[in-house]
Amino acid sequence: MPSTGKPRPSYSKTPADLLYQGPARTWIQPELTEINRLPARSSFERSGDIRNLDGEWDFKMLEKPAELTKSLVGSKAKAGWKSIPVPSNWTLHGYGKPHYTNIQMPFSLNPPDVPEENPTGVYRKTVKIPASWKNKRVHLEVGGAESVLYVYLNGQSVGMGKDTRLPSEFDLTPLIEFGKENLLTLAVVKWSDASYVEDADQWWMGGIHRSVRLFTLPAVHMADVHLQPELSGSLKEGILKGNVRVRSHIGWDQSVKLKGRLLDVDGKKVAGKFSEVMIGPKHYTDFHHCDINFSMPV
Repeated sequence: MPSTGKPRPSYSKTPADLLYQGPARTWIQPELTEINRLPARSSFERSGDIRNLDGEWDFKMLEKPAELTKSLVGSKAKAGWKSIPVPSNWTLHGYGKPHYTNIQMPFSLNPPDVPEENPTGVYRKTVKIPASWKNKRVHLEVGGAESVLYVYLNGQSVGMGKDTRLPSEFDLTPLIEFGKENLLTLAVVKWSDASYVEDADQWWMGGIHRSVRLFTLPAVHMADVHLQPELSGSLKEGILKGNVRVRSHIGWDQSVKLKGRLLDVDGKKVAGKFSEVMIGPKHYTDFHHCDINFSMPV
């Protein structure tokens, strides 16, 4: 796996830093697909704490992204807010209507432009983060949002992600107030440059249509895993090859041990563990990551 080469995320106190880059509006900036979103990874479960955030969220519908102000993303005021279930499509809860198209776009403009009146749904939930999570990394995963997702925590900007049908994952750790209530705000802009790429024979909806959760990770953890089953040259033996990307938030001054084994559906071992690998400074590919390749007979 190639290194992303990304610098550490930076966080700001104004929504404008996510909505605009200079004069450019990020929802119609095709060369920009994310801000501070973690690299896409394979789907696998980790053993840390998990907090499912599905259920009722405070909700407010705006006519366009420009109405998303600092006071709005950081406000706990009740007036003007309603409730909506997550996951769901807001078009099935009284905010606009589902729109079906096949070979034409639902609006007549040239890419990457979209209508100025662009429905923007703002979701808000107060979440208490346990003090016991303080020495861990806390990530947010939003399973899917149509079509651009903007994330804020305690009124500060976290990041942005496009790709309606793919999950977006963000590291919230630097902005969390551990042991206290934290205000999580998610804003979803319906139309974007991505709408042209995602256009298909489909229903156009809007909103957070897949699950949302928080989960914790240790300071050094597996960020991604790639597995490739192969056959030996004699075609008599199986070989499981793979790559594990390890992420560290404390540098590589100390070595850590990586080991693994292959189990069947009943939890019984079907392959010997690959040789334990001690990961240290010589393995890193950038400030945060190192990639380890392995092979084991099956």
